[in-house]
Amino acid sequence: MNRRFNFALPGFVAIALFSPSSDSLAAQTGTLPDGPAAGASVDRFIYEDAGITAVSFRYSRLRARQVGTEIGVSLFPDALSAGSLYLAPDLGAALSIPGSGFSGLLKAGVSALTGLGGGFAFQPGYHFGGGMIVQTGKRSGVRLDVIRHYYLIDNETEGLWSVGLGFTALGGRAKATP
Repeated sequence: MNRRFNFALPGFVAIALFSPSSDSLAAQTGTLPDGPAAGASVDRFIYEDAGITAVSFRYSRLRARQVGTEIGVSLFPDALSAGSLYLAPDLGAALSIPGSGFSGLLKAGVSALTGLGGGFAFQPGYHFGGGMIVQTGKRSGVRLDVIRHYYLIDNETEGLWSVGLGFTALGGRAKATP
């Protein structure tokens, strides 16, 4: 595994588990608020036995027991150091499954791999997977995303996994659970 990813994962987990809690957290009395959940994560894209780390920016439109918008863009820092820009955008829908203080996500949509630097590359594809956003503060949370991507590369469909852990800002108003 990449050295940066080895240090980032325990850091995210430690902050999420040991951050101070408050009696006013909506997570203690209800579900996550309907509305936007936007943030950043560190993702590991895995193909066969190889992997590469990405910084991802994700936007989820949370709507309890309904389908909302899911947008993500992953940037690969290792490509930047080589003078290239590689992005993996995702656009789709996610079904939000609410729980007390968290929301599970079932998602699917279109994807692509794009690259600039020494030419232009565009590999279309699609994705499906799941995620979870756990509320850690009144307007903050930690998210975990596990996504299976399929891309059309040289007329062959190639599949790879991405696993990401990050922070998210929550918008909207919390609802009490019955």
